[in-house]
Amino acid sequence: MFKRTRLLIVTPLILMIFGLSSAQNSQKRWVNDPRVLAIKERLVIVVSEFGKKRWQTSGVIIETGLVLTNYHLVEKERKTGSVDATHRVDCMEDVQFTEKYIDEMIEGSDLGELEPNYQVKVSGQLAKIKFWDREMDLLLLSVSTKDTSPIKIRSFVEVEEPVVSVAGPFDKPYPHTSSGAIIAQGKHGFISNLYAKPGVSGSGVYAISDGAFLGLATRYSGRRDDKKCRCSFSRNGADILDFLKRADVKLD
Repeated sequence: MFKRTRLLIVTPLILMIFGLSSAQNSQKRWVNDPRVLAIKERLVIVVSEFGKKRWQTSGVIIETGLVLTNYHLVEKERKTGSVDATHRVDCMEDVQFTEKYIDEMIEGSDLGELEPNYQVKVSGQLAKIKFWDREMDLLLLSVSTKDTSPIKIRSFVEVEEPVVSVAGPFDKPYPHTSSGAIIAQGKHGFISNLYAKPGVSGSGVYAISDGAFLGLATRYSGRRDDKKCRCSFSRNGADILDFLKRADVKLD
């Protein structure tokens, strides 16, 4: 069994190496895996446009007609630059992953107010904003989607648990599959060594063991030119379930 803890109990470098070696072979290894194929069916590309501003991220179909993504996609005072609003230059090797650090990283209190004039599209379809939470950095969209069964959300994760993600980063013309592990967790989120790059935020993190949805990527940390420094921060399933409850969404 995985050790359940709120603090880092394994060497980050060991997990980082595991994640990097996994990522190098992840596309080939997972391309025909039934679990990943099911995850890909839930992946959508979300674009927001207002005037000359255009932002893109990933999103997850949680059930037919509803997509979960990041609030920072529609914030009014978004900082300039492609990732400044969701990025910190802390190298993975230099950080002690405490509860406080992890929860501060996924906190959205530094995000701007909602910009109501953004036109949001999901895979080319015009979407409506159904519900949002700035501090959670979560956004729920109502949009026409393919028929999809309600997603299975797990409210807990295990440190060292193997995970997989499928995202739509800016520099890839196709969905990118990444595998890795949970490195540490806080009260409201967790950190993993999954592939981290602009456009990956808004993608789901899933357990390899049972395919359960564990969380939504919100930010990443590390230097853009140093892949060994990158790590991904995600809002956890428990918070997402609370968010959906407040949005009057029942996943049966």
